[in-house]
Amino acid sequence: MDLSEFDFLRRCLSARGPIQFDPGPRGWTSVDWDALAHQARLHEVEPLVYRCLQPFEDHVPVAVVASLRTAFDGVAKRNDALYAHLGRLMDRLAQEGIPVVGLKGSYLADAVYPERALRHMEDLDVLVPRGDLHTVERVGLELGFHHQEGDWRPIETCCAVNLHITPLRIDDDLSIDIHWTIEQPQSPIRIRPDDLWSNLRPARIAGRDAFVLAPELFLLHLCLHIAYHHGFDVTLRHLGDLHWFVRSKEGQLGWERVLEWAEHWGALRFVYPTLAVADRLLGSAVPSEVLEAMCTHPEDREMLPVLERHILMRTPKRSEPWTQTQLPITRWLQRITGYSRRDGTLPAAGQA
Repeated sequence: MDLSEFDFLRRCLSARGPIQFDPGPRGWTSVDWDALAHQARLHEVEPLVYRCLQPFEDHVPVAVVASLRTAFDGVAKRNDALYAHLGRLMDRLAQEGIPVVGLKGSYLADAVYPERALRHMEDLDVLVPRGDLHTVERVGLELGFHHQEGDWRPIETCCAVNLHITPLRIDDDLSIDIHWTIEQPQSPIRIRPDDLWSNLRPARIAGRDAFVLAPELFLLHLCLHIAYHHGFDVTLRHLGDLHWFVRSKEGQLGWERVLEWAEHWGALRFVYPTLAVADRLLGSAVPSEVLEAMCTHPEDREMLPVLERHILMRTPKRSEPWTQTQLPITRWLQRITGYSRRDGTLPAAGQA
């Protein structure tokens, strides 16, 4: 990605409150608009770029504005549909006395981003008590949700190997993932459901009363989703989630608690590089002393430039450029997870 394109995307992702934008000293004429629109699409941030450039449409080619507007309208329509269906489900679960916890985008789009349409979403994720999974699935099916043909697995089977049950689908393109935890049972990261349920905060999601994880745990979940679930094969939108969340919780995040929970879960070596890359690329206001305390292995700091290149590159999977950065990342992550699993126990503080 050309520096000027990245600078544009970074400015859009870093904006707070009413989006203000300055094209910089080179002005508008040096911008490769087609390349910028292409990168915005690859990084799933077209709605943010559209909002950012709206006041300056006179300087942007008509075709590029139209493309960005179409993407914005598409995300807005999709997200409104997702939240409408989630609201129906939450209403019935409230009648059953089942609490709902918003995870990742289901909370971020509604409570952190200035408007829902700015956050691209494939699906919605929520957390419910494990003992209520059968009721939630039954209620969902009664409301007209369905499982994709051939996709359904018994809840007990799902809980043995996965962090959520078979997704509840509205159609083939929209779904809600019902979690009972945020980490797979076989994961080297040892998260107990009680850790989550004893650290909740009230929230409003889809216009209904709900809960969200305490800021420190929510942040760690975002980091683990990027580093462990996706192996850093992510877009700038994922780092944007971290950036917007940290900025929105300024003064509320207890960084010592972030460090303590990361150590307790054996997750430091996943959390440190994620926060460090977000801070380096987007200026996410992670205190330098926190990053220093989290970096327990020099190898993790040495990997940061590789992670940055891989995230910014967004070349097709299995292509030669993708392999050149993904292969060392995969081997590094394998060393981390192998170390965490060596005796089947949670690593001691400072070792993971």
